Amino acid sequence: MAELKATLSKRDERFLEQSLNGPMWKVILLVGAPLALYQGLNKLFTILDTMMASWPICRSSI
Repeated sequence: MAELKATLSKRDERFLEQSLNGPMWKVILLVGAPLALYQGLNKLFTILDTMMASWPICRSSI
């Protein structure tokens, strides 16, 4: 059976090494921080979108 070999960039090799052998809190921050930022921006956009969509409704009901 032939062994598959992936070619990784230096950045990917460094991240893989750090993920497998580095401190767990650092891995969680490196992976979780961008996800938390994305989720926060998504929620902010949802709130602003809801406010903009409801603006004419409030104005016309007065």
